[in-house]
Amino acid sequence: LLDDPNSDRPKCRTAIVARELSRYNIDIAVLSETRRADKGHLREEQGGYTFFWKGKPANDRQVHGIGFAIKNQIVSRMTEFPAGINERLMTLCLQLANNSSATVMSAYTPTLAAEEEQKLRSILSIRVALKHRKQPKTVRRQYNIKSLQIPKHREDFQTYLSEKFANLAIENDNTSIEDDWQALKETIHVARKESIGVITRRHQDWFDENNAEIKFLLDRKRKVFCDWQNHPTSSQKRGSFRRLKAEAQKKIREIKNKWWEEKAKEIQQFVDNHDMR
Repeated sequence: LLDDPNSDRPKCRTAIVARELSRYNIDIAVLSETRRADKGHLREEQGGYTFFWKGKPANDRQVHGIGFAIKNQIVSRMTEFPAGINERLMTLCLQLANNSSATVMSAYTPTLAAEEEQKLRSILSIRVALKHRKQPKTVRRQYNIKSLQIPKHREDFQTYLSEKFANLAIENDNTSIEDDWQALKETIHVARKESIGVITRRHQDWFDENNAEIKFLLDRKRKVFCDWQNHPTSSQKRGSFRRLKAEAQKKIREIKNKWWEEKAKEIQQFVDNHDMR
């Protein structure tokens, strides 16, 4: 997934991989050889997937690396992020029905040619992860508190909360203090979520905003590539693929540069108008 400036591969690897996963309608994909430093996640809005990875420290040589690519619809319902154990092991806990859960593991084990010490260390790390799974980071969502500055929104929230409290008093007539406290917290949480909602940010990305044009270029290149693979001895088809590949890379580079030029002008205009939104 790492963009290598010394490679002739196209940029935005995550965006391209996300679109390939979408073509096959894959919910969760286990990734290996991600080669991204440390740990993190990246959301592809148009592609429809969020990438999670765990790699070596930033100062080390980037080899190995594992991760997950998960549909954004599933990520929005997740209560916790995947937990990275090391650059060869990552776990994902999914909440199922009836208060049950399933743990998915992304493991990148050494090959048969690797040293015995590496194989043993990999096996031990998997066994430890199964017995003592680390508590992953809880997904925290910020509520749109600023909307309460508008009188109408504030009144609607107060009315909504009053109705919830009234229903809560009727339902929990003979319960313990602990149950009442838990029900109160849950009621406030539901009221905030359904009334004022969570903060949404406008996603800006040069690849996503030119998705249709880039998709056309990549689909055309893929079609010619498949045609060449069906006739590997044809020099004409090989030449057509190389020509379209170079053309697609050039066009995508022009799209990227144009987007950044327009974005720079937009930022400069904000600065000139003293608009620091």
